Amino acid sequence: MDAARIEVVPRTRWPRLAPFIHACNGDGPALRCLHSHVGPRAAGYAAELRKLSADEARFVAAWDRARLCGVAGAEFDPAAGRAWLRGPFVAADRPFAPLAAALHDALMVALPPTLVQFDAFVGAGCDEAISLYRSLGYEADAGDDELYLDLGARTPPMSAGPPGLTIRAPQAAWRDTIAALQVAEFPNPYLSTRRLLGRQPPDRITRIALLDGVPVGYMHAHFDAEWHEGYIDFLAVLPAVRRRGVARALVEAAIDWSCRRHRARGVTLTVRRDRDGARALYLSLGFAHARTGIGLRRRTAARAT
Repeated sequence: MDAARIEVVPRTRWPRLAPFIHACNGDGPALRCLHSHVGPRAAGYAAELRKLSADEARFVAAWDRARLCGVAGAEFDPAAGRAWLRGPFVAADRPFAPLAAALHDALMVALPPTLVQFDAFVGAGCDEAISLYRSLGYEADAGDDELYLDLGARTPPMSAGPPGLTIRAPQAAWRDTIAALQVAEFPNPYLSTRRLLGRQPPDRITRIALLDGVPVGYMHAHFDAEWHEGYIDFLAVLPAVRRRGVARALVEAAIDWSCRRHRARGVTLTVRRDRDGARALYLSLGFAHARTGIGLRRRTAARAT
């Protein structure tokens, strides 16, 4: 058991954790916690922490006297009963496992008792973090690859797509079809169907693919101002129309929006390692592998209040 003092961090002090989290998290293939990765600078981490509310996040920190030596946190959705974990982060001069486990346990106590699902997203090269979560009862998935398209100063040309294809903003008449596709392809999404298909702020976009007027797929993307990049959050096409150019048209629509609306320097997406068809499509469009993350999940019963 590590002798560090662990405390819940008040919301007003969350931005002060940013330099420590940024220093511990690394970058590139060495990135440790993908849920925490919000930009190349500590200032970006601080800005993101400043935006979070006490109703949607918690952080705990470990102190060795006056020295910060560990941090763990989570964003959560009480209505969905889910939490997305950040860290644990431990100072490089301390043994990782004892303090990381203590931080995790303290965070669990600090989180709302109604949460029943906990998700971590760890860099594939971070064996100590993966081992920690496994020891705590988390199950690992096969992994997800993060792919990146460098746009440079040029807007890639868009293909015509298959005959009868149009890309449109969401309409109420298509909601049920797209909602069913969302549930089928992404059983545990971090955005609800209501938010996915509702009115979008300037930094987000949802587009529906229609074949001869019938909805057959969708795409949702956002613009990350800190990275100055577009990010494709969700993309799915009905099985009956796959391999006909619909997914390509949706990806190109996200790229075009990122370029023309935001002058993005690149576009990022994440694809499951077992989705060979999707990976082949993205690579054919110029995306390249950036890093691999391992998802770890634990489900529990709600705690008594």
